[in-house]
Amino acid sequence: MEIFFLLPFAEVLILVYSFGVGLFLNKIIFGNNYNLKNYSEICLYGFLFTLVITQIINLISPITEIYFWSFLIFSIINIYVNKFLTRNFFRWLLNISIVFILLLPFKLVIKGHDDIYYHLPKLDFITNHKIIFGIGNYYESFAFTNGWSHVGAFFNFFYGYEKNLYLTSFVFFILIINTLYFYFKKSDDNNVKLFNLITIIFLCLKFSRLQEFGNDYQTILLIFLVFNLYFIYFKIEKDSEIIIKKILIYSTFATLFKIHGILINLLLILLLFKKNEILRKNNATIFVFIIISYFSTFITSFVNSGCILYPFKNSCFSNAKVFWSTKENINNIYLEAYNKSYEKKTTIRK
Repeated sequence: MEIFFLLPFAEVLILVYSFGVGLFLNKIIFGNNYNLKNYSEICLYGFLFTLVITQIINLISPITEIYFWSFLIFSIINIYVNKFLTRNFFRWLLNISIVFILLLPFKLVIKGHDDIYYHLPKLDFITNHKIIFGIGNYYESFAFTNGWSHVGAFFNFFYGYEKNLYLTSFVFFILIINTLYFYFKKSDDNNVKLFNLITIIFLCLKFSRLQEFGNDYQTILLIFLVFNLYFIYFKIEKDSEIIIKKILIYSTFATLFKIHGILINLLLILLLFKKNEILRKNNATIFVFIIISYFSTFITSFVNSGCILYPFKNSCFSNAKVFWSTKENINNIYLEAYNKSYEKKTTIRK
């Protein structure tokens, strides 16, 4: 695995997969007429769709490598079907691979992180077990509503474990930066350019070590992307409907990757409902996808803990109604200490 970690081979596999799946989601949400120029953003859609795919599969099966390779084949076929994109896609893939090579030192900055204690065991659990009713009563961290753990488990090919966990976050980070850079180049508004540039610089300074990423930063990255889209939306009238759809989907997955991202949805309600654009009929498809995405996360949380959103007690059913419910065992002070690695975590393997 070491050679795949050092070379951008794993990153290329992740990009090819996410681009093919992202094309599929892009067609569902935006239709055939949407201008396919921002390949990094299409890959982001692939990452988002992966959460839904993985949670549904995990209801009946562990997330083994076969699922990644199967969907990779689907992605390659989907890219081939869209032949008009192929040449430009491979040119983009070569360019971004050069970026990964140039950023190799970024991958090699090693500093201990608590992923090894509670993110990696959950990834290990998802790849070796289908979902288990009431697992939150035995391993609290396995019950948390944290969608990125499922995404990381899906990309655990070659049994890379913690290295693939870092690489997945690394690729996602580069795609966010690339997407913001695309907005920077595309815009004719100097204020939008400045806002995008400041965001890019801040994120690059903030996330300077790959192995300090954790499972929280993906939500933060999406929130910054949403803020940029809000700024574009209010500064430029062009493509407002497309921007609204992007805000909707990124806000949703900022929440599903980490529940605290729900705050960005409050901003969505306050600002976009005033414009009366969010409830148009042609947004029906994206609302259906969002509902399915939330539903898959709620079902996962419910089976794990008896709660719709663990560890919020108000979302939990009582033991009288759901016998595997963790409601009576939730101790938020203990859980806070648990998540800060004040206690050694346990890994489950076959």
